[in-house]
Amino acid sequence: MLDPTVAAVLPPWGGERAIELLPLLDFEALAVATPKWFSGFSDLSTLQVPLCLRAGWMSLHGPNLMELGAAQLDATTSGLWAALQGTEHQALQQQPSSHWQSKGPDWAATPDAGYALTEPTRWRSLNPDEPTLHVRGRLIGGCIDTLGRIAGTVYGDLRSWAQQAGVGPLLVFLENAEMSPCELLRALHSLRLHGWFDRAVGILIGRHAAPDAPAADSLSHEDAIRSALGDLGIPVLLDMDIGHRPPQLSLIQGHWAELIGAPDAFELRHLPYR
Repeated sequence: MLDPTVAAVLPPWGGERAIELLPLLDFEALAVATPKWFSGFSDLSTLQVPLCLRAGWMSLHGPNLMELGAAQLDATTSGLWAALQGTEHQALQQQPSSHWQSKGPDWAATPDAGYALTEPTRWRSLNPDEPTLHVRGRLIGGCIDTLGRIAGTVYGDLRSWAQQAGVGPLLVFLENAEMSPCELLRALHSLRLHGWFDRAVGILIGRHAAPDAPAADSLSHEDAIRSALGDLGIPVLLDMDIGHRPPQLSLIQGHWAELIGAPDAFELRHLPYR
């Protein structure tokens, strides 16, 4: 991260134990170093959010390196290159994918296979009666499985960061990799108690990779979200192209973005750097 001959860091996969690295990172040195792209998702959120909050680095929450080996990338995944190669004067516009993957190909047998995009994508609002949206804020977030563990610590103190001059309102994005509905409910309430939504003008939720409620009368993932976030009085979007059910958007941590649209016509636009 501090080597000036390295232009970007793209880990092959997300991993599972990034939390063990946090006490070993020199955030003071990173804060005065020239930033570079650090790209990926899943457990990498454990590093990306502290890089933003403590060192002022923007990083990219998007496909991991090993997901870029397809002979032909789909339009959503290939948006990574536009994000990495963009300039400070360019806006980056992203729309919902046409379809998403519920079960992937056998990459051991066909390593250059693309995603098996079979399920129609539909971003939707937690409140179906919500009028046309137009909200603007700084993107921050990632995998709730890991972020729920660092919220309130010096590595995930979003409340203090958001109170700094110039940070402005927030667009918090989250995705659930392995949490059951009850675990998700507790994690969302924990983020809320730690002030993660105090300055939020919108919350963007990715498709859940974990199994949903085992029975119709059991708590579902959507029930958990509604219980924890439904009374905040801000837009909450569900089933977005974020996380472990690909394809996914390329979201720049700490970057200004605006969410525009209405049911079946949403658009997320990264704004030129301020």
